[in-house]
Amino acid sequence: MTVLPEFGQIVVLNGVPRSGKSSIAAAIQASFDGVWMNLGVDVFAREVTPPRYRPGIGLRPGGERPDLEEVVPVFYAALYESIVVTGRALPA
Repeated sequence: MTVLPEFGQIVVLNGVPRSGKSSIAAAIQASFDGVWMNLGVDVFAREVTPPRYRPGIGLRPGGERPDLEEVVPVFYAALYESIVVTGRALPA
């Protein structure tokens, strides 16, 4: 029988801009037991993505920054991979 390691939980908050996702993430971090990290699109865009590559609201292709069409999918891939790695590293 194979025993799988226990990984940290990943909670996905989805919603339109300004719907309260970041506020919910902050409330979880402040009140839930354990380590809860906010690895959201807003945090990634604001803190990780170099300013000249920020497309505006969140990380999304199209519209105001057509010059970023090719790199936005790469940014999302990096974000998703960082979430997976963090989930594996944190205790359950």
